[in-house]
Amino acid sequence: MKNLVYIFLLLILASCNNEGQTELIVSNLIEQKTYYNDGGVESEFFIDENELLQGEYRLYYESGVCQEEGVYRDDELNGDRFDYYENGTLRVRSKFRNDLQIDTTFFYNEQGRPESQDIFNDNSEKIAGVFFHPNGRIKKIRTFLAGQGLITAFKSFDENGTTLLGENQSKYALFEQKSSNQILVEFIGLHYDRMDSVVVSYVQNIQVVNRKERLIRSESFEDVENVLIEFNENDFTKNHLNLIVELYTYIEGFGTPIELFMFQFERGKPIPKDNLYPIYPSDN
Repeated sequence: MKNLVYIFLLLILASCNNEGQTELIVSNLIEQKTYYNDGGVESEFFIDENELLQGEYRLYYESGVCQEEGVYRDDELNGDRFDYYENGTLRVRSKFRNDLQIDTTFFYNEQGRPESQDIFNDNSEKIAGVFFHPNGRIKKIRTFLAGQGLITAFKSFDENGTTLLGENQSKYALFEQKSSNQILVEFIGLHYDRMDSVVVSYVQNIQVVNRKERLIRSESFEDVENVLIEFNENDFTKNHLNLIVELYTYIEGFGTPIELFMFQFERGKPIPKDNLYPIYPSDN
């Protein structure tokens, strides 16, 4: 077991309570164990005098194999947590801070090969997901509107790493910076008989709900293949340029939205090559 805090303090007393839990008083901590009906250990953990979980803990399968292990501090998970298959192979490795899941969670199959990854920010909001082929190459990438679970872009690959552009396989945008305040946008993975216009809304933050209250300005484009976005200082909210981009088709004279994109650029930072990056709904 890696990166876990071990508690080895002075043993004072051993006793057995009425529920069949063995208690070992270790300094001011009590080691507790629960058992299966056959006498095998089900769990072991430490609590303090206030009955708060402290230090490392383990859960076990009935076979005796470790099922889960991690570390508590003041009743909250902190640090790495490991989950295992019953054959002993690592199933999930995740990281916590004050009981919130953060950083990257790794998922593996029973043979120990990577299956997927979930990526969280420091607020425990899922911002991206990665899936893998059996040969270990990336199969699909998805990014999310943080805190809302809305997919903002996705991209698929075959087992050789070639991008797949079939329907429902990829949907993202490519960016090319043309000048200090101009970005050329190309939409990838769209499959429609016709697309007639693009509306770009400059907003105070990325929220689909109540957008009008957050609107700075908007503009329309008839060329839907390549959209040249031109921005100025007034379009920024603090340090971010937030854009909601809608593609429309016209049916019997009425505009119907068919696709929605969200882009977010940071002031003074290089323009990314595409929009496969997390989107944050507010500018903190």
